[in-house]
Amino acid sequence: MEQSQLDWKRFRAAIRLPDRHHAPKAPDRAATADAVSPASSCHPATDCLQQRLQANAALLKAAGSHLEWLSALLGEQRHAIALADADGVLLTVIGNWPEAQSLGLAAGQIWSQDNTGESAIGAALARAEPVLAACQTRACATAPIRLAGGKTVGAIEISAPVAALDASLLLLAAHTAQIIGQALDTATRLAQAESLKLLALLSSFTAHELVAPLAATKTLLDLISLDQLPPKSASMVAAACSNTERLLQVVMELRILGGSHDRCFRTTHLPRLVEQAIAQAGLATVELDNALSARSTYIACNPGLLNRALLNLLRNAQDAVADSGRVGVRLEEADAWVRIVVWDTGPGIPPQHRHSLFEESFTTKPGGSGLGLLLVRAIVERVHEGRLRFEPNRPRGCRFQLWLPLPPA
Repeated sequence: MEQSQLDWKRFRAAIRLPDRHHAPKAPDRAATADAVSPASSCHPATDCLQQRLQANAALLKAAGSHLEWLSALLGEQRHAIALADADGVLLTVIGNWPEAQSLGLAAGQIWSQDNTGESAIGAALARAEPVLAACQTRACATAPIRLAGGKTVGAIEISAPVAALDASLLLLAAHTAQIIGQALDTATRLAQAESLKLLALLSSFTAHELVAPLAATKTLLDLISLDQLPPKSASMVAAACSNTERLLQVVMELRILGGSHDRCFRTTHLPRLVEQAIAQAGLATVELDNALSARSTYIACNPGLLNRALLNLLRNAQDAVADSGRVGVRLEEADAWVRIVVWDTGPGIPPQHRHSLFEESFTTKPGGSGLGLLLVRAIVERVHEGRLRFEPNRPRGCRFQLWLPLPPA
């Protein structure tokens, strides 16, 4: 019991609520949310509710059972529980309060977040924190629903008669919103796992079907190029050879994503490999800091694939800084690992996108495939049994760390 009381005090302190035994009485209760009025900014129902429901199907599915559980917990106390999307549009409302609809608590109603002083839902969405408010018609406890990466995807609001205003309602709303956010994260991870599995199967099948005819085509083109050809024909054959080599490179990448690659390790001078990748990326000025010992200068790796991973990261850094920033690479030994750090002073990755960094389809480039970082991760973790980590660079930019295992001394 003592631990339960301690948790409640910690929660109350975190959301800056007054002590529940000294909560203000109506009509002054709106002060707990800086004079937010929960009913004054309700707009007419949106005309595209069905589209809203379809767009927020995952949110509705994740929230459904938890909203019912919350309603059952409140029991016979008059209440209405509303689920809103990120724009403040009510998606569904459940409960046992007959007057709820007349108070604007109905699916399709829009609770504006343009004026956070007039809408509890709008205030919770805009501030990304719980709000407790009251007016003459009702009291409400509102909490935003947030994903692990910090993105706010909606809000949950518990409405009740003004006399029922209590900080414990806010605790319930915040707890339920947290559970719904976690359920959404879990569903997203499961969907991504299935998507990655399908991507691996398709990649492996496609690579298997393409590798033989492409290799044969490359051989034939090489044989044709040995003949004395007219200049125009020789140029066309050379272009065909170059494109075929590029297609074979794509097939190799598909095999990596599909898990059907060959390790083909050999002892490689790591600083020289990094210098080659920098030259291939076309970076004229890169700050290369080599802190490797004699033991870690040579590593066992697939040099072609590791070069590909470094090339992807260097090109990303080059695109990020354009002509006004810095790009650097640091090589260092850390216990039984070699660490390659590729950093830049570009704009960096927004916090809300960092959790999606290594997922398929993630890209910040117009027309990008979203497979670049996914390929880097596959090369580092699947092929080399290493680790790939991201962290913000200070004061700005990105830092990608490639950890590669060293053989036993």
